Amino acid sequence: MRHLNRTARRTCALLLLIPLILACQDEGASVPQQISAVERARTDLDQERQRLEAMRGSLEVKIAENIEIGLPLDRARSLEIALIRSQEALVKASKLHHEAQTNLLKQMQGK
Repeated sequence: MRHLNRTARRTCALLLLIPLILACQDEGASVPQQISAVERARTDLDQERQRLEAMRGSLEVKIAENIEIGLPLDRARSLEIALIRSQEALVKASKLHHEAQTNLLKQMQGK
């Protein structure tokens, strides 16, 4: 289970970094386009953070739902914790993406 969680985090992080890599290769991007990219990255980061907080807030409810469908308590809890850890990885990747987009904008603006 631990290996799966680590693999899921890495996969999610890589998937979120693909648009960043493509954006950095686009030499024809203009400053207004990059400003939009920074705003989108910020919106995505905010959404991922909200999703994480919602998951943390509903942890006990989700565990109870898992128990209702027949999972033992330890499995129900570990499943939800793994989902939260995956979401934490998404938040970290989104933060890195936002920082990279912001840094690219600064470079384009000569700051």
